[in-house]
Amino acid sequence: MLRLWYQTGTRWTPDIAQQYVTGDFNGNGRADVMIAQKRQDAGLDLYVVTSNGTTANAPSLWLEARNLDTGTRFLPAHIDASNSKRSGLLAMGDVDGALAVSQFPSTGSAFTANCRTSVYKEFDAANAKFAAGDIDGDGIDDLVVLAPLGESTGRPSSRSLGT
Repeated sequence: MLRLWYQTGTRWTPDIAQQYVTGDFNGNGRADVMIAQKRQDAGLDLYVVTSNGTTANAPSLWLEARNLDTGTRFLPAHIDASNSKRSGLLAMGDVDGALAVSQFPSTGSAFTANCRTSVYKEFDAANAKFAAGDIDGDGIDDLVVLAPLGESTGRPSSRSLGT
């Protein structure tokens, strides 16, 4: 049976809510929802609606990400080896056409503002597709990027970028 878990107020409209992502961000064993909302000045605010089992707590601001482009795409991922219970975020963006990947570990009540960003010039950000999972079995999720190699082969390529 499908039921409404949580309904946000009028502040949360599709024109400013850039993306929704589920993951266990606070580490309590239940799915939470991250809302990436466009800021008025620049970048994104990352809010999280945490689950309390039957419904949800009101959205709370976990990170002001002024440096992230509003077209940034997110995946939940276990990226902190010291606490594998909590999901953090992988953020894929565009830096001069190249793929930029940022990691945002979760503290359980916020995303770490001191993110690590890597730029991969070999990948065209606009044409890259993503998946995350623990490819090598080390307990930390890896980012898999599927992107065209270029006109010389005409075949797509995938590469695991360890987190």
